[in-house]
Amino acid sequence: MSNSTGRISELTFKVVIGVFFGFAMAAATARVAIRLWLRMRLRLDDYLLLFSSACLVASTGLLYYGTPIIFLTAEVVFNPSAVFRSGINQDDLLHDLNLIPKINWAYLALSWTTIFLIKFGFLVLFRQLVDRVPTIYKFWKCTLIITIFVGAFAICDGFIACPKEGRDAGMIRQGLRCILVR
Repeated sequence: MSNSTGRISELTFKVVIGVFFGFAMAAATARVAIRLWLRMRLRLDDYLLLFSSACLVASTGLLYYGTPIIFLTAEVVFNPSAVFRSGINQDDLLHDLNLIPKINWAYLALSWTTIFLIKFGFLVLFRQLVDRVPTIYKFWKCTLIITIFVGAFAICDGFIACPKEGRDAGMIRQGLRCILVR
């Protein structure tokens, strides 16, 4: 199989993800190193950054693990005859296709966790700037509350919208809704 049914090949996909992952980790490491060098201690926003970096490592690892399955799925959708001519065992194919929702849920939960931990880190940092201005502090509190609710929804969305997905469960996710498959 070609592994490039889409507009980008599997190797290019992995390289681009790796480059952006490297930039993110280098920036996080540099920030923590600068904080330690200048202040000799870490604060809450730094710990949030470290935890978000751990979530980023996990989500990137999961994405790398799932990349062959993602490209296999694209091949099945866009060129099914090539898949079956390639001699892939159908049981292995069905197993891989059933893994997609699980990988997707875990990847999205980790990615949203990474994003919202960074947001909370900025909110912690900005709190120091708005503490003494009551009007702006009210906006900060509203922003914090909205961010908590939106973050909780974004992280749990895949589990809430379609709790049992896949061929065995008889449900698949299509866009923002879950549909029954009989």
